[in-house]
Amino acid sequence: MNYNLTEIFNIEELKQLCESFTQLTGVATAILDLKGNIHVATGWQPICTQFHRINDETKKHCHESDTILAGQLKQGQKYNIYKCKNGLTDVAMPIIVGDKHIANFFTGQFLTEKPDIEFFRKQAKTYSFPEQEYLIALDKVQVYSEVKVKKNIAFLVKLAETIGNIGLKSFTNKEDAKQLELEKIKLKKSNKEFIKLNEKYKIQNKDLSEAKDRLKKAQKAAQLGNWELDLVKNKLTWSDEIYRMFELKPQEFEATYEAFLNIIHPADREKVNEAYTNSLKTKLPYKIEHRLLLKSGKIKHVVEKCDTEYDSTGKPLRSVGMVLDITSQIEKELALKESEANIRSFMENAKGFGVYSVEIAKNEPYGTRTIFASPSIKEILGIDNPEDNASWFANILPCDVERVTNAYNISRKTGFIFSEMFQINHQKKKELRWIHAISSPVIASDGTFKQFNGLIVDITERKNAEQALKESEEKYRGVIENMIDGFYKTDVSGNAMFISPSVTKILGYSEDEVLGKPIASFYAHPVERGLFLEKIKEKGKVENYQAEFIRKGKSNIIIETNAQIIYKNGKYDGVEGVFRDVTERIQEENKLIELEKRFHTVLTKIQPIVFMFDKDGKIQLSEGKMLASLGLKPGQLVGKNAFELYKESKEIIEAFNSVLNGNEYNGFIEIDKIIFDSFYSPKYDLKGNVNGVIGIATDITKQKHAEQALKESEKRYKAIFKHSYSIMILIEPDSGQIVDANKAASDFYGYSIDEITQMNINQINTLSTEEVLQEMRQAKNEKRNKFFFKHKLANKQIRDVEVYSGKIQFTEKEYLYSIIYDITDRKKAEQDLLIERDNLKNIFNAMEDGIYIVNQQLDIQYVNPTLIREFGSYQGKKCHEYFHNKNETCDWCKIKEVLAGKTVRWEWYSEKNKKTYDLIDTPLVNSDGTISKLEMFRDITDRKHAEQEIQKQNKQLKELNSTKDKFFSIISHDLKSPFNAILGFSKILLRKHKEYDDEKREEVINLVNKSAKNAFKLLENLLTWSLSQSGKMAFMPEKLHLKILLHEAIFELQAVADKKGIQVFEKVSDDELIYADNNLITTILRNLISNAIKFTNKNGIVVIASEKQKGDDFVKISVTDTGVGIPKDTIDGLFGIDKNTSTEGTENETGTGLGLILCKEFTEKHGGEIWVESEIGKGSSFYFTIPCKSGV
Repeated sequence: MNYNLTEIFNIEELKQLCESFTQLTGVATAILDLKGNIHVATGWQPICTQFHRINDETKKHCHESDTILAGQLKQGQKYNIYKCKNGLTDVAMPIIVGDKHIANFFTGQFLTEKPDIEFFRKQAKTYSFPEQEYLIALDKVQVYSEVKVKKNIAFLVKLAETIGNIGLKSFTNKEDAKQLELEKIKLKKSNKEFIKLNEKYKIQNKDLSEAKDRLKKAQKAAQLGNWELDLVKNKLTWSDEIYRMFELKPQEFEATYEAFLNIIHPADREKVNEAYTNSLKTKLPYKIEHRLLLKSGKIKHVVEKCDTEYDSTGKPLRSVGMVLDITSQIEKELALKESEANIRSFMENAKGFGVYSVEIAKNEPYGTRTIFASPSIKEILGIDNPEDNASWFANILPCDVERVTNAYNISRKTGFIFSEMFQINHQKKKELRWIHAISSPVIASDGTFKQFNGLIVDITERKNAEQALKESEEKYRGVIENMIDGFYKTDVSGNAMFISPSVTKILGYSEDEVLGKPIASFYAHPVERGLFLEKIKEKGKVENYQAEFIRKGKSNIIIETNAQIIYKNGKYDGVEGVFRDVTERIQEENKLIELEKRFHTVLTKIQPIVFMFDKDGKIQLSEGKMLASLGLKPGQLVGKNAFELYKESKEIIEAFNSVLNGNEYNGFIEIDKIIFDSFYSPKYDLKGNVNGVIGIATDITKQKHAEQALKESEKRYKAIFKHSYSIMILIEPDSGQIVDANKAASDFYGYSIDEITQMNINQINTLSTEEVLQEMRQAKNEKRNKFFFKHKLANKQIRDVEVYSGKIQFTEKEYLYSIIYDITDRKKAEQDLLIERDNLKNIFNAMEDGIYIVNQQLDIQYVNPTLIREFGSYQGKKCHEYFHNKNETCDWCKIKEVLAGKTVRWEWYSEKNKKTYDLIDTPLVNSDGTISKLEMFRDITDRKHAEQEIQKQNKQLKELNSTKDKFFSIISHDLKSPFNAILGFSKILLRKHKEYDDEKREEVINLVNKSAKNAFKLLENLLTWSLSQSGKMAFMPEKLHLKILLHEAIFELQAVADKKGIQVFEKVSDDELIYADNNLITTILRNLISNAIKFTNKNGIVVIASEKQKGDDFVKISVTDTGVGIPKDTIDGLFGIDKNTSTEGTENETGTGLGLILCKEFTEKHGGEIWVESEIGKGSSFYFTIPCKSGV
């Protein structure tokens, strides 16, 4: 075997296969020949491509890893695994074709355990890598368990073997093809007439039928139809696509030239007929664009091409042609023209601002020449001729001239944006006016600029309003200056009156460039501003409204805003709101959709069938061109059950069940007489469990029919070549002479076929003659078959083309058969896509808010750098594992609401990093119709702390107010009453003491004494309460005998009890000790016993008891009476400072309501509790607990 890697394999197909594998698994791959040349490389980690492989020292480690891996494979190993000195793990497997080791399949650039961050920090320092960027790249490296590594290696070893088998079949086919070619040469020599290139030979009926079917499908896809007019019989034949295009059925059409003319729009009918008539006269083909008037009244635009065949006498026999529906293109062009007209009208009729364009002109006074200026510039600048660029500077005040001129010159020379504010002496208005001028360069594709577009705005009113605006700003400054989102406020006219600093960061404009300007001027599309106003006027507010905004110096952004109308004196006074930049989020969604589309596009382009289904047999993936051999289309089987589809095949079902049991299957499967070389492998979930089957099947039936196919292919060549709509040419490879071309080539290059066949390929290709010959040698030697060139057309236009070229043999001579595709528009789109992708990546990396995406299985699909910094690496984790360290789904998860199409906003406190977040969950629809959840994080920890502090202060303030109210209530009422009694009775006694006898005098003196005692008791409680509230009361707990304290308290109150005939009992053991402050516990006992006596009727009972509580750490003391009881609605406020619960006793005894408050405060100061149980008419029990030892 003398073939090398590129001769046996189609490298492009291997690359597509590896890219598909990388996109499915995230694993990097590479294929190298034995000389070390890299032919395929996919999914390489940034840490390798951006760091290890560009540093001279670490690159040596990479080459050392490649050499060691490849060297051990030469010893016959099935695979070799090696940990590179750079810290990553690589694996290599040999690709064996037959018995020859022809190449190596590499994978790796992963970790087998959590990375040693210090090792990589040291490595970054050693090799001068930027540490932060290096660690971010490290975070993207996959970490695989040993089990998963082994499973991946087993699959990849089998894949390498499969690639080798495919290579062997390719080698066998090439050898068979060589033998077949020898047989063909013999056959041609024996039958020269058979192999002669004959332009008039006919295609067999079967081949013609197949070609027609393919042509119909192609025409339908391209909205392209063909027709034939038999001029002898005046019979017109249309393809199916023309009938669809003309919205007719065959039985509805007379099939004559006249009937065709009747369908053409009356205004175009004569033009079309004249073009066809002239074509018959000149015997030249023609191309014409015209309209159709259909039966439904609809008008369509088409392009028609026609050519006519003549007999030897010059008589026309038949005309053939094609019709292309260009209605959609025409409608888009009309819409574009209308849009351009609207923009021009907008610029010419601008009010309040001026629009202008200038071009670089070195000989002009200021280096530029005005090429457009809206009429409003005359009024703004007070000049008569805005096209005179110099007059724009004439009225600028001397103090501003130098600054403005210098800035203008710098912008003109460097392309920097010009933005200056200055004053002018307005010659028409005879006053000073403030002007803001802004311009930016129009950048050409090569990066140069020759033109500037700009705005001129009169900002005098804004300058006059700045002072008022600053005063208003002070109200919001503290909060708004630290906002991440942008905050804005407009006046009634929609002009920006206030913005937060974050607005300038988001939009790129300075504060002066925004304030005073209409918010509408920042909308990229005025219609979006109109929709915003409709919505906010309808409900008074808008939520999550999205619009495209103009960002200074950069591409436009998508913002999302919440806003509301503000009113002043009941009238509309403007709008205020917040907005955020969601461009990155929107672009990432689009990127994910595009990536999925590209993945499916790649799968549809590869030959082998690739399929995947879950353990229940539900097919999840069905791609590959070879599906067509089963009469199927890519994706057609998705959603169906594999076991049901192939239940009649015992062999297939057994293979499926074997794989689901963890085995691999490799063998030949026959389906509908088509033989497939099949390899099936288990599919695993993240836990290593088999959850389905993934397989590759290659149709090898055609190999057995290769000889017949080769014979028939030569017969089909001429018809396909001549009538194909693809551009095709035949080239003599040694000289470059074009020997044949089809009509599509003639139409594309703008030359007739005769002209093209007289040309050399060098006259079309822009490369040098030597470079063209070198490329043709590549194609001739089958080293390459795909090329990218620039081709010149007859009209001197240069077009980018993609060329597929290969050898073909006619009359014992080799030619290059080339198929050419115009890719000019595609290349531009690809370039735009790359720019957009880079912008999207930068936006995501710059986001301060966190964002992540999770699918329905709770697998994390994306996490941006902000969240990675907060929570670490997410690789291989589900969301509940990543954020909550949980093994099961969270009870509070919003995934169900999001999957139902709802957007949910909620707050979450992270136990993992002790922060509070404002979360927005919203559905994200994937290209396959499934829904993922996109969640945005905003850290509001500081805000929550501030709210809690405010609540705490409010509670303290409320308690302070209640204390103040209680104090003044006592001063103004309770303390006043006993002193009024003392003053009143003493006044009576002073005035009438001589008139009263001793008994009467004693009665009055007793009343004065009673009032004095009440006043003293009140003052005593008030003083005690005041000391407690001020925090100045001493607290000195010590061991005390409860029984002694109790006897002292009862002794003080015994006289009051005896007067009402109330018996006071105590049930306390002699050795009951408590750990308490003597003064405070005495106050508690005195108040509770006093209250019990106060609210117990004559001859009642009061009992004081105690018992140990809480493991002997506390003593529960109870004071129980047989008194009147307490209503239930009063119990809740008994101990509250804000409730006035003072009530007269059974003998009209009075109180202040402070007693129970003091009891509660003093009990809690000891670490105890106090509560009450009561029943109306039966009495009350007050309980409180006191510690019985220190340290409790």
